[in-house]
Amino acid sequence: MNAFILKLPLLFVLIFSTFQLSAQNAPPKKVLFVGNSYTYFWNLPQTVQAMAAEKKIAMTTRQSTSGGTHWGHHWRGERNLKTQNIIQSGNFDAVVLQNHSMSTFNRVDSMAHFGELLGDLAKTKGANLYLYMTWAREWNPLMQKTITEEYTKLAKKLNAQIIPVGPAWELARQLRPNFPLYDDDGSHPSALGTYLSACVFYGVLTGQSPVGLPNRLTAFDKDNEKIYLTIQSKESATFCQEIAREVLKQTVYTQPINYYKAPKDSWRTVYKSDKEGKRITGSKKDLIRAIRLGLPIKIGWGGKGKKHSIEHVAAPTWLAILDEQEVTAHLSPQVLSSTDWEALTANYANPAKLKEEWRVVITTKGAFDAVWYDRKQHKRMKRVPQQHPLTWMVKGQIDKTGAVKPLFEE
Repeated sequence: MNAFILKLPLLFVLIFSTFQLSAQNAPPKKVLFVGNSYTYFWNLPQTVQAMAAEKKIAMTTRQSTSGGTHWGHHWRGERNLKTQNIIQSGNFDAVVLQNHSMSTFNRVDSMAHFGELLGDLAKTKGANLYLYMTWAREWNPLMQKTITEEYTKLAKKLNAQIIPVGPAWELARQLRPNFPLYDDDGSHPSALGTYLSACVFYGVLTGQSPVGLPNRLTAFDKDNEKIYLTIQSKESATFCQEIAREVLKQTVYTQPINYYKAPKDSWRTVYKSDKEGKRITGSKKDLIRAIRLGLPIKIGWGGKGKKHSIEHVAAPTWLAILDEQEVTAHLSPQVLSSTDWEALTANYANPAKLKEEWRVVITTKGAFDAVWYDRKQHKRMKRVPQQHPLTWMVKGQIDKTGAVKPLFEE
């Protein structure tokens, strides 16, 4: 697994020091989880406690949680929360803070303010402070960069330790895109997602590798009856453990993360849209910036029929930036395109067909306009507007320092 991961673009780089799983103080005996449904879905605190118990580590967990809450709710005691009182009276060794999953986008100032209030309170009571770094929504993996940066800045300010759950999910999705970490809503964790999260928590809180933990974890109810907190396949559990180990072996989050360290001349997706032209990932602004900087651009698309499929990657011969918002690309004429190899070779044997070609214009609005043109007769034979998912790729890293003027300015 290590060799495979090293071939991938790194999610983050080592900036300050390395998180050593063995170089940790004694594990906390009493841990408070402060958060919302990202914490209580599938019994995350109890699962972490059960993992510790399997390794003969004495640890008890408690939670102060309510669905959809952010740290302001906890501090003000709203929604029947008593987080301040619990921290003050609980004698905890560790307090874990998890904010609303969208706070790094729409509540950054509030996150910093109430994070500092809750963190200072925890530290005045003698607890070590941890920030639970959450994950991107399933439909937009690019969210993780902002989540990581904001939690990292706050951790540095509060002298807190990050629990990098989000980056672990990101790595798992890169290696196995269909690995079912999410609940059906594409936001909350599935049981397997919570298991991966718990592996990361276990590694940070105990200083030990999560590799070798059981795939089934149990607890006991108030009547001393056994209950199963989680039951995962051995293969999925092992994958989660190894993902957590790799993330914790590489990282400590005390400074902002430099995400993409792929070779400077590598190709990467800068913008992707669906058939209707709606954004899936990336940024049109970054695409336009790359064009203005003179970086090479390619466009990918394709189609699938009942019997065959085809995928295209083309470098445009001409690009236009429209109103500083959209991009239009003209492609080189394409001769004898076909999804069927036999039909394609038959076309090559037909001299008349060699005079015919597709001429294509593509835009970031989602338009894909194709014209079938006869070069011998200088005649347009037919026009075939189409709809495809479009992937715009750029070669090299986009320098985002400073402003880049529009090409019409001096």
